[in-house]
Amino acid sequence: DAEEALGYARVRKTVGSGSDIDRIGRQQDLVAAIARDALSRNLLTELPVLYRFLDAATSSLVTGEEIGSLPTLAGLAYSLRGLDADDIYFTTMPFDWAGPRVVPSEEAELVWQALRNDEPVAEALQPPAEEPAPGEETEEPADPAEPSPAPTDDIPTRDATADEEGQTCTRADV
Repeated sequence: DAEEALGYARVRKTVGSGSDIDRIGRQQDLVAAIARDALSRNLLTELPVLYRFLDAATSSLVTGEEIGSLPTLAGLAYSLRGLDADDIYFTTMPFDWAGPRVVPSEEAELVWQALRNDEPVAEALQPPAEEPAPGEETEEPADPAEPSPAPTDDIPTRDATADEEGQTCTRADV
């Protein structure tokens, strides 16, 4: 039910910690579900259906004149026709608490840099691999034909944690 899904994405006080930060994950989940549904219905390749959808969407959105025109939006949507739902990545801009508000953290620049360079944001946010200390032995790489003892699925989770003082909230998508 669309209204119930929208209500869940918007709710604050009665779900999780009641914060806007928790709400971000629910909103991302809703947008991901909409994207999966649109892709499964071939919305991006069936132009008459796409135009009807865009006409309905733009009647309830305020957009700039250039990007908000139906031909521009249809062209943008059609250019994404080869997109797979697994290719869509959601993240929350890295932030630090500043009293009751949040501000971009130093890591946020990694996101902007990846976007400017048309690079995957998920990779930009990965911590760099630790180099072994001089003289320290390194493990041999596992044989790719051997099964890994660790789970290999990369299904993102939606966990948020706070430090002991409750000043820094971290949401991991790994």
